[in-house]
Amino acid sequence: MAGRRQWDGIPVVFKGCNRCSRYLPIQTENDQSVIRSRYGHQLECKACKKYFVNAKLNPMRNPQQCREDGLRRRAIEALVDNLLDEDFIHFTFRKQHKKEFTDYIWNKFHRRCFKCQKQISKQEMALDHTMPLAFLYRLDETATCLCSTHNSQFPVDYYSEEELERLSGITGIPLDILHSKKANGKVIRLLRKHVVWFFDDFLSQPDYQKIHDSKLAADKIYAATITICLKDLPPLHSKGIMAGINSVRMAYAVTKAKVEHPERENVDADFAYP
Repeated sequence: MAGRRQWDGIPVVFKGCNRCSRYLPIQTENDQSVIRSRYGHQLECKACKKYFVNAKLNPMRNPQQCREDGLRRRAIEALVDNLLDEDFIHFTFRKQHKKEFTDYIWNKFHRRCFKCQKQISKQEMALDHTMPLAFLYRLDETATCLCSTHNSQFPVDYYSEEELERLSGITGIPLDILHSKKANGKVIRLLRKHVVWFFDDFLSQPDYQKIHDSKLAADKIYAATITICLKDLPPLHSKGIMAGINSVRMAYAVTKAKVEHPERENVDADFAYP
């Protein structure tokens, strides 16, 4: 259930959680959430989703589903590193500083969870991206030391203003970035620039051409990436970019079909719009 309230001419949209019945503000303009419902949002609030849905259902997931999620996560990490021309942070940090990256972050936060300030061992540390990988932010020296209980998504949704200021001072991430909920603009610009490479080379890697549950791994990676790329754009701009991306994807499909099926003579006609 959703309702509209208005103060000082600014429309505010609230959506009710179907479990705890809280009404929380949501964004409806240009929102392209992966989970679709009437207003483009999941039925539960984040807290109920975590404690009452995922906590029960995640243990029921089979090993293949867990591997697929791991593959998507590693693919996004590899994509971001490739676009930024960076290597895996654990390798580069060890090479440059002669010490382990995890040790560096653990000691940088005085071996305490940043949120609850509980002293934790290195094995208990959850190495947090600070800004989420799902929004194309790579793991680097701006990472945060957290315990498993307080692993977060967007800092602005999780930390107080005082905590955000302290986090900015420790990690070096500007406050305006910590306050934002936008994807990594630099990575998105690079992805648009190298969209042909994204289809022809990156998604064509053997690991991403495997089929799981009747779906190609590359298609799942593509869907997750494009959703983030278009999230903060005006509708008309999004449609224009999507049309350009789809034309590249179509050309990629035609070329691949010709290579894999040289015996077919009417590939172009088969892919032509009716």
